[in-house]
Amino acid sequence: MNEHLIWTDVGYGNSSAIDLGGRVFVIDSMNNWELATEWRSDIEEHFNCPVSGLILTHHHGDHTFGNQVFSDVSIISSLEIRQITIDFEKEFWIKQTPEDLDEWEEGGYGVKNLQLTHSNVCFENKLYIHGERTLELIQTNGHTDGSTYLLEPETKTLIAGDLVFNKEFPYGGDETCNIVLWQKAIESLIALKPEIVISGHGPVAFIKDLEEINDFFLKSIDFIRNKLNEGLTSEEINEDPRFPEYYSQDRVERKKVTIERWVEFFREEKK
Repeated sequence: MNEHLIWTDVGYGNSSAIDLGGRVFVIDSMNNWELATEWRSDIEEHFNCPVSGLILTHHHGDHTFGNQVFSDVSIISSLEIRQITIDFEKEFWIKQTPEDLDEWEEGGYGVKNLQLTHSNVCFENKLYIHGERTLELIQTNGHTDGSTYLLEPETKTLIAGDLVFNKEFPYGGDETCNIVLWQKAIESLIALKPEIVISGHGPVAFIKDLEEINDFFLKSIDFIRNKLNEGLTSEEINEDPRFPEYYSQDRVERKKVTIERWVEFFREEKK
């Protein structure tokens, strides 16, 4: 029986499920709890056993708004992810107006009858989940504080979350995004020599894809630093046709927001 199941393209953020031998774990719950309900049913039918737990790679809503579907099992994350989601609920979500919720809904997020559900099992830096096979959870940060990837060494399967946007311009607009740590994280993923990489967005990836992404990050870091030294603004850097290219044609707004955050990061670095 296939030990891995992947949901891509529908529900915005990718989700996957892995069978460790009678213990099935879901990784990320997508942006819509109704889709997550369908997904959980498919998983349990496919593996012919109940889900044992949900693992979160980071806090963004397109990976966590389906959490309530898994409230009866362990929801596992880094401590940072839990704290960020709690703060998000207290400081931001309760202030959303009906008009705001309509916008979320129009964007594909399932917010009607949404119950924000936080992780109930937390770890610092690293966690091992054992079954017939072992799953390693490693926190790296980078894309966001708390960002975590998963490795199943026996099959060399890497579940990267949003540390890997494959064939899509990466979203780096989170206020905790650290482009330098993110690039180092990608290097560490390459060093693992995975045979298959389940990305947070886009199709399944392989080593050559990680190397292409890493090259883009290295060039972007150098480009932004050099242009800041020349006194350019984030808008000028974004509009510069020489900015390193990585599938940005259909992600114009994402590219703009990401570059703004990356520029802000390097300005903060200089202080």
